[in-house]
Amino acid sequence: MKILYLILIISLFILCQDANNINSTHLSSKMLSIIDIKNRTNENVNFRINITSKFINPTKLSHDINTSASEYLPCPSSNGNTIVFSGMDRTGYFENKIDFTKTRKFGGEDVFISELKNGIWEDAKPIEKINTNFHETVSQLMVNGNLMITGNYQENMGPVNSSNGSATTDIFMAKKNNNYNLFHFDEPINSIYTEADGFMTEDGNTLTFVSDRPGHIGAYHKKGWTWNDSYWGNTDVYVSYKDGDSWSNPTNLGKLINTPNTERSPFLSNDGLRLYLSSNGYKKGKKDLDIYYFKRKNRNDWEHWEGPFEIQGLNGNTDDWGYKEDSYGNIYFAKANKLGFIPTKKGRDGTGFIFETNFRSGYSIFGLQTASFKQDEQTDIYVVRKNNVAIVLPDILFSFDSYKLKTDEQKFKNKIIDFIKVNNPKKITIIGYTDSDGTDAHNLQLSLNRAKTIQQLIKNEITNCTILIDGKGKEMPVAINNTKENKQKNRRVEITFE
Repeated sequence: MKILYLILIISLFILCQDANNINSTHLSSKMLSIIDIKNRTNENVNFRINITSKFINPTKLSHDINTSASEYLPCPSSNGNTIVFSGMDRTGYFENKIDFTKTRKFGGEDVFISELKNGIWEDAKPIEKINTNFHETVSQLMVNGNLMITGNYQENMGPVNSSNGSATTDIFMAKKNNNYNLFHFDEPINSIYTEADGFMTEDGNTLTFVSDRPGHIGAYHKKGWTWNDSYWGNTDVYVSYKDGDSWSNPTNLGKLINTPNTERSPFLSNDGLRLYLSSNGYKKGKKDLDIYYFKRKNRNDWEHWEGPFEIQGLNGNTDDWGYKEDSYGNIYFAKANKLGFIPTKKGRDGTGFIFETNFRSGYSIFGLQTASFKQDEQTDIYVVRKNNVAIVLPDILFSFDSYKLKTDEQKFKNKIIDFIKVNNPKKITIIGYTDSDGTDAHNLQLSLNRAKTIQQLIKNEITNCTILIDGKGKEMPVAINNTKENKQKNRRVEITFE
């Protein structure tokens, strides 16, 4: 069987080389006239990158989300109160620890979920119905609670249990009910090649994803095989449309969006007019992934895009990917960070081979990873909120018209301190706000006192930075003070890091 898989992969490789000369699945090359492209070669494309001039200060999420493992592909709910994400060999940090000596249901890439409570994320839990000792990642949390999953389940159309690195991934939907029911997308969405990063419009009629299948731009480089100093491979973005009970033949989004290198994690904005993705193909010689977006005037027009546009402040010299937004415009993404040392324990890197994992003898993980990692890096999840606010503490923390905390003070204190220490800011600013009820003088004093309460809570633990406080009263509301719900949103304490 192993020899058969190897022959299959060699045949697919030859097929992909021939497919590069076929243009029927590509969109019109007229799209290239939208922006200037220079130094085009068969191996690389160097675009003129438009940079959004906006100061951005990403905030690293706390140990409730990020641990000493790698966490990535953040998927917030529309209201920002839930986050689902992926982790590689993640056991947890606080109470919800996975004991790999007692279970074989986890390991490798798994999917986790956390809820926002009192402005702070709860300790993330694994989603047991989805996770196995193969690899599973999440790429979307839909409004109805369904999840888009990339996995190595037995329904996969390509090799799964292969020991020669020929394994591929398929796209699934985990349909939300009391738990989750897995639904496998048949052909033409999935194939014997690698498909990943599914993102579906909320009406369920359009699906974008990435694949290394024939018809891509440039030469064939399989996801999971070493190329360009990583295991990302040459994956392109495709789109498919619902047609009754089936899906249309996926269309490659063409040479403006796709390159001979890697494109990953496509995401459509709420209005459908912006397509975000990560790529290492828009700058000549680029090897790490950066985040870009393209824009269009008609949400039903998949041919005429403008871009790529780069968002200043998100991208660095390592992989930046998995861009998502909630309905409030808060940005979530993953960034790889240099560890400053090379671990003595070899971690997983993104291949499709079978390895003993979690550094425990006898525990094997099967299938192909969605991600690609480097041994001396760790990937973490970051958020960028409006006005670069790191934490928004809601009114519910305080008693009515009071600056006294009514929550479990010690647990709340520990969570805030952990969040601050993870980011290690030089300066912290704490600002209190109220609604429009009451006198201006009373509101100014109440908002200042609430900011002071948070300052007093953390000051003995946070001694290596400056802590400033202020009270703004009814100024700078985030909602119109015309309903009970809106007024509650305005009664808040915001914490920013510098």
